[in-house]
Amino acid sequence: MAIPSHFWNFLVQICFLILAFNYECNGQNIPRFSAIFAFGDSVLDTGNNDYLNSIARANYQPYGTNFPGKIATERFSDGKLVPDLLASLLGLKELVPPYLQPNLTDRELLTGNLQDYLKRLTNVVGRQEARRIVNQALVLLHAGAVDFLYHFDVSRTNRRIQFTVNNYQDFLLGKLQDFLKELYDLGCRRIIASNLPPLGCLPITMTVNSPIWGGCIEKINVDTRSYNDKLGNLLPQVQAKLPGIKLVYQDTYGLDLWKLDEDVAVLEFGTSCIPITPICGNASQYFFWDSIHPTEAACRIVAKEILNKLVESN
Repeated sequence: MAIPSHFWNFLVQICFLILAFNYECNGQNIPRFSAIFAFGDSVLDTGNNDYLNSIARANYQPYGTNFPGKIATERFSDGKLVPDLLASLLGLKELVPPYLQPNLTDRELLTGNLQDYLKRLTNVVGRQEARRIVNQALVLLHAGAVDFLYHFDVSRTNRRIQFTVNNYQDFLLGKLQDFLKELYDLGCRRIIASNLPPLGCLPITMTVNSPIWGGCIEKINVDTRSYNDKLGNLLPQVQAKLPGIKLVYQDTYGLDLWKLDEDVAVLEFGTSCIPITPICGNASQYFFWDSIHPTEAACRIVAKEILNKLVESN
């Protein structure tokens, strides 16, 4: 999918349109959004990977084990992802289709480039209504994990020669700031930016950096927290410069990821549900489905937390 050349060129970018309305759920006043756009990596991809020339695939079992119909849909998980779950929590729809799906309708419009989206949307509803939809849309932004994993923590490319960790953090945040400005110029005004989870606790990170002893890699978590602190400081500065924009900081790192619900089993963090051995019997007890990607249970926690943030900031 096409993405802005000045943004991360290894970022898989997704955005989707859903018609929305305002309603109350469990006494909470859910804000009204005309559309939802999500930008991120494979954690948010609801199936576009199936139409790309990609080495990494999720179109086979056991992916999709807990998805409706037990279908592997190129979602890198056992079931639904955050976009699906959040759309459901907002009362919009149960599943978010991939933009590259050949038979996608205008109503289910989803694309990997916001400028292309605006062009197609304008053809469907007209220029004025297209601007209104974008202006009243909710934008989800989650990025940076792949950047650090690929260039520093796992693959360790020549970025480690070009940058110190601190400088690379600043480099990525500069690109993020540019991207936020581009979204603003296109009309987006409500954005939730999620920080990074504990990258030192990803199964792939622990395996590569400590294959014998296991356990979270604290040095990587320290670097992750440093990046998150910088992101948290950056967002108010950006908001102050862009009149009318509302940026909400989502603390993914600080979520209580060990507890699914009050009466549900403890969530096991730091291990994956499908290592070399057969898959686990109950994926809902695990945070990771494979060495990088979360289970539906973990995605559900994040989606609920985003909903809470929307209600608090409404």
